[in-house]
Amino acid sequence: MENVFHGIRSALRRGDLNGILRRTGRLPALAGQVPCFTLSFDCETEEDLEALPEILDALAAFRIPAAFACIGIWIERFPEIHREILKKGHEILNHSHTHPYHEILNQGRQFKDLSLEEKAEEIAQCHRICGQALDYSPSGFRTPHFGINHSEELYPVLRKLGYRFSSSTVVDTSGKGSGPSLTPTGIVEIPLGTSARYPGALFDTWNFLDSDKAICRDPADFTAILAESIVQLVRQKGYLTYYFDPSALTRRGILRQVLSILSPKPGLRHIPYGTIANLVRERSS
Repeated sequence: MENVFHGIRSALRRGDLNGILRRTGRLPALAGQVPCFTLSFDCETEEDLEALPEILDALAAFRIPAAFACIGIWIERFPEIHREILKKGHEILNHSHTHPYHEILNQGRQFKDLSLEEKAEEIAQCHRICGQALDYSPSGFRTPHFGINHSEELYPVLRKLGYRFSSSTVVDTSGKGSGPSLTPTGIVEIPLGTSARYPGALFDTWNFLDSDKAICRDPADFTAILAESIVQLVRQKGYLTYYFDPSALTRRGILRQVLSILSPKPGLRHIPYGTIANLVRERSS
């Protein structure tokens, strides 16, 4: 992944936005060759929760559906704002109960280091809280810190709870490409990385703006790359996922600019995770 990001940084220094998007290679097709994308937010910190009213208002203004990966403890402590997510018509994904490793909620082991029984309890406890606090049963899951923290042993756990999909990988676990796919357990995996050539590359605020090795520190560069990604998405008739931390957009004052770029346009479809899961099942039958 570092080689991918090094190439993106090099293209950015040259002012070559097309070069940046070319680094991600061909996009997977979905929904009958109609260009489409999914937008999701990970609500991991109290700063993220404080940003949610602004996020929800802006999403409504631009008519964009989104998914929110939410933590059980935060749902239990702050149920009202999580109810607002659902009232606005968005999806909530189970993001575990304590989000191991979490600087405030759980400073112990990484999720991948837990036993299968401990992982199952993290998932089940968040699921119970969603039912008790929100009268809601999630149909999707995102592994804390996803990527290497995710494992296929979780799919039977999810299936037992009645889940339909996971969005926890940065490469397709089936080995057939980088797009969404049906796993042998019947759970649809929808990778956060959707580049066929560089499946480890994510379009997210952490790698682009916030990490120690961020691709671009300037929000103007970030929004320019985002706009070019939409151009490439429409041109290739492919599928992309965009994954943002709520507070990363609000504290920089770029939320409405980002959503304006992602707003509905002719020939571009916004597609929820649940709809993707249905499409993949239809395609696999």
